[in-house]
Amino acid sequence: MSEGLAATVRRATGADRGRIADHRARLFAELKGITDERLEEMRLLTEAYLAEVLPTGSYRHWFAEVSGEVVAGAGVQLRRALPTTHPTGRIVNTLQALVLNVFTDPGHRGRGYGQLVMEALHDHLRAEGIENLVLHASPQGHPMYVKLGYTASNEMRLWLD
Repeated sequence: MSEGLAATVRRATGADRGRIADHRARLFAELKGITDERLEEMRLLTEAYLAEVLPTGSYRHWFAEVSGEVVAGAGVQLRRALPTTHPTGRIVNTLQALVLNVFTDPGHRGRGYGQLVMEALHDHLRAEGIENLVLHASPQGHPMYVKLGYTASNEMRLWLD
């Protein structure tokens, strides 16, 4: 874990659905510039989704707290993926973790809290034997992910209308 931070990291519970939904909405407001009306829709839909998946463990989330205040968070959506190859050439046949909702409160950015929650997330997944992680990095988050060992891939996207 990151050294010297006066923060604790904890795994989110069902009672944290609203906080996770708020972080996701704020993230979309910053990165996508969506309207307040759409932000509320994002919050409500996210809370409903989390009510389904947090109890099953298919979505997991961690928070960094300073003096009891949540300052950062990150989550993973676990999904079954086809077997793939590890960079060493061996075959990997485990769940894949899609990292999402990585958010640090603007007043606490640049202090390592995002890295702290990501390291906790990594430790948890490593202990479960999950080694295949993917994410969509924002320009602001990209340097942190590179520092943590993530590499760029050839992913592309298409929205079917």
